[in-house]
Amino acid sequence: MRELRVPLGVDTSGTLVRAAEANRLTPYVCPSCQAVLVLRAGTKRIKHFSHSPNGVCSPESILHKTAKLLIANVISANAAGTPAGEIILDRACDSCRATYPQTLPLKTFTAAAQEVRVGNFICDVVGYREKGVIALSIEIMHTHSVNGEKLDALQGYWIELDAEAVIQDPNRWRAIQAKLKPHRCGRCRSLPKKPLVQKTFESPVKK
Repeated sequence: MRELRVPLGVDTSGTLVRAAEANRLTPYVCPSCQAVLVLRAGTKRIKHFSHSPNGVCSPESILHKTAKLLIANVISANAAGTPAGEIILDRACDSCRATYPQTLPLKTFTAAAQEVRVGNFICDVVGYREKGVIALSIEIMHTHSVNGEKLDALQGYWIELDAEAVIQDPNRWRAIQAKLKPHRCGRCRSLPKKPLVQKTFESPVKK
């Protein structure tokens, strides 16, 4: 069986480290199953982590778990007010429906947590605001988008992100689906005001 490639490993301090930034003297484990990883750093292949295939881990579980950790880390950094917590959210304008980037200010969130019950469902990651109120629920998609039943019943604001896109850039949130506080793009804000209607956003990009 072929080895499993792992995009990021976890070092002894619990920090996610990309293979390109790793060194052979530090031990790393898989973010999903905690198996010890091997750092491949030859001259013919791109530097990467790997571990042997087993019955616990899979490429899907590795990507999903890694993306969840990255998003939780970004929200925690945002809550702390550090530059690593700068978030740009690609979302749809509630007037013209065009997709545009919205910058979330530092300290938009106060904390992050994984695997949190929201209503009748468990969400991958949530970002909190003051007094433990959930500001945003985040679902991570790899091969299959979250079904409509869960999203229709999910309480509060939510967003669905693609796992591979998160791993490439965890600070740029490209919404696949979302239910967010109504907001206008810069162009529409310059036009005469019309009542905003909260809508569920679905990315025009084919999944």
